[in-house]
Amino acid sequence: MAFIESLLVTVLNVLFACRSQKIFHGDLHAGNILIANPDPRVRNSRRKVFVSDFGYGGSHNAIAPKDDFHELATTISDLLRHLNKEGELNALDRVMHEKLSVFSSKRLRDALRTRESDPNILISEFEELRQSAQRESAAGARDDAPKTPADYLTAEAMGYRKAEWKQLFVPEFLAANDLLGKNNTILTGARGCGKTMSFRRLTKLMDVIVGEPSGVMGADQFIGFYLNCRDLVDAFPWLPKKLKPSGEQQLIHFFHVAWLSEVCKTMARVDLEGNENYEWLDAFVYAQFKAKYTRAIESSSVLSHVRSFLEKEKERCRAMEFNKLSGIPHWPLAKLDFLDLLQAQLEKHVAWIGSLPLYLFLDDYTIPIVAPTLQATINPIIFKRRSHIFFKVSTESANSFWPVGTNMKTLEMPHDFALLDLATESLHQKEEEKIRLLDKIFIPRIDRYHVFTGRAFDLTKVLGDTSYSNNQLAWYLRDPKDHPLPSGLKRLLYSGLGVFVGMWASDIRIMVEMFSDMIREANGKLTSDKPKIPDDIQDRCARNQGGEFLTFAQSVRDPELTRGGSKTRLHGEEYGNHLKNIVEHL
Repeated sequence: MAFIESLLVTVLNVLFACRSQKIFHGDLHAGNILIANPDPRVRNSRRKVFVSDFGYGGSHNAIAPKDDFHELATTISDLLRHLNKEGELNALDRVMHEKLSVFSSKRLRDALRTRESDPNILISEFEELRQSAQRESAAGARDDAPKTPADYLTAEAMGYRKAEWKQLFVPEFLAANDLLGKNNTILTGARGCGKTMSFRRLTKLMDVIVGEPSGVMGADQFIGFYLNCRDLVDAFPWLPKKLKPSGEQQLIHFFHVAWLSEVCKTMARVDLEGNENYEWLDAFVYAQFKAKYTRAIESSSVLSHVRSFLEKEKERCRAMEFNKLSGIPHWPLAKLDFLDLLQAQLEKHVAWIGSLPLYLFLDDYTIPIVAPTLQATINPIIFKRRSHIFFKVSTESANSFWPVGTNMKTLEMPHDFALLDLATESLHQKEEEKIRLLDKIFIPRIDRYHVFTGRAFDLTKVLGDTSYSNNQLAWYLRDPKDHPLPSGLKRLLYSGLGVFVGMWASDIRIMVEMFSDMIREANGKLTSDKPKIPDDIQDRCARNQGGEFLTFAQSVRDPELTRGGSKTRLHGEEYGNHLKNIVEHL
């Protein structure tokens, strides 16, 4: 796509020059557009486009000249048909492919336009198309769909919806200050605790898309980029248990290509109008890939060219038979210091990065999703000690990543990384801090329920107060004869703000699901004047969620199994059942 876009702009510039001299080409087919390879004798030489064979038709024959714009449209359309839209193109290129198809077939293909058209206007229209494609590829779906409190239980589902990120992201997330320290950090927490949302929102890309900084204290002291480990897993879903050096090089190469691709995507979004000079990037990529990379056409968009090349390189890497090719000539980015080289270039050439450190947010780094062999290969890159690059890695628990580094040396905390556990952080929070944080999370979601929209209701308004203290709850459960239930109650009802807050242990997704269940069951019973969800509905939803937790506990495998542990615990009991019995007997 970058080549086709560059070709279009180059030929339109030629037609602009022709128009200024009141001449026409008259036979502008693909055979008369010549591509010159870079001249090795010329420093920083790049491919060039030449238009040849002017003057078809005229006074010496009866053949009328062909329409230049019509012929250019045919050439562009033919080139677009050679691309595999779904298999080869990234999100931006897919959007641009569609727009360019319409532009060439509708805007250029008009035989009556030749003497009336202004190529300069067409070039401007094309640049507007490119900017529009950048916005659309990063904008996600429309924001005018009906809204519910249960929307977007995962950050991935939010895509790049600007309004949703503005409304639902809470800057005061758990452990924010500790996470942003200048050191390599492992962030652990159950699925649904907000790790992905926090990681994605702390990137420069999301700042630009949303149109404002994240609001997280200290986020202006670094430049963030994000990569989900699913990209690695999807590329290499069937890794052998033992990797040869060639396989390790292939993995490291792909890992670095993926990060470079994310950096380029961010630069493209920041520089939407294409005002910056990326000759340095063209030279840098050429220095790394040598003959594997064909330099961009002169006067073309270097950034688009590099991004297209990186997408093709990722496909080449993932399609190559594993453990087959070995060495830097085949995997040029398979070197442990590539990110250091990249950071030096960014500091030198990208003004909005400058001397700020890079925070690389690596999400879902969890065994068994990311195989131990893959972690052992990438860990020497992640945990390398640097002054301007810091990895922030999310995983489900301290047992879900393999703490080994270079040459399988055991990584130690806190010497090699800081460990943050969100569940522990939530347990250590004071109740008033939990209420304040949960209110910030749920007030926007409460507002998404059509009955409450615009009322700014908080959790207390829709849940009410809990009518008993924790001590009273313990009395009711342990000594029902000495401490009978309040009059009129046959059994204790779990309801109110205190119960809701007490159930939270960092897993935001579960809390949103439970609250949405309450809203759904109470639908038709709530009004803006009487917004409190009935106690019996709150109780039923809370108990159902507790039952689901016990079912989940039964499915948990012993983490020691990966280290030679037994499948059973006390009295021959399976590990998951043992956990369930512990909970039920507390």
